[in-house]
Amino acid sequence: MTTLVVIMVVALIAGGTLWNKRNAALAMEGVEFSVDAPAGAVSEAIRTAYCGGAKAALRAVVSRMTVTPTGAHSFQTRSSIGDAGTIEVSDRGGTTTVRAFTTELYVGSPPAGHFRSGLLAVSARIVHGAYKMLGITPNAAKMKRFHAGVERKVAAGLRRAMT
Repeated sequence: MTTLVVIMVVALIAGGTLWNKRNAALAMEGVEFSVDAPAGAVSEAIRTAYCGGAKAALRAVVSRMTVTPTGAHSFQTRSSIGDAGTIEVSDRGGTTTVRAFTTELYVGSPPAGHFRSGLLAVSARIVHGAYKMLGITPNAAKMKRFHAGVERKVAAGLRRAMT
């Protein structure tokens, strides 16, 4: 019975690590889509959805993701634990291509779980060490979902701008 439990735990750790690596690869790859609108309108839709207004501020607090304009047609995304990404808008002669991808993923357990002393601190250090050793990125799936959602936000912003 004990052997079965050990095998199950090892299988769960291996499966979880592989799942995390897959999510990290997809987050780094990002998403790319085309829109039949000028680059300025697409950039403004992203700015409206993520950078300005009460809805954007509430979205940043809830998702713990911030989007900052870095140029006329580029944006930087950052998670609460330090993951970083980019949203690039480029004009392709009649259509606009948007590419959203992750540039950096935090490896290790989230910093909010780090304690200074006691048994919880020892446990947190062990978990953090295991995450570092296995290369686990806790926000990989979150970054993947966030960048995949950019297309939906751009489409909604362009619809609103047309009415």
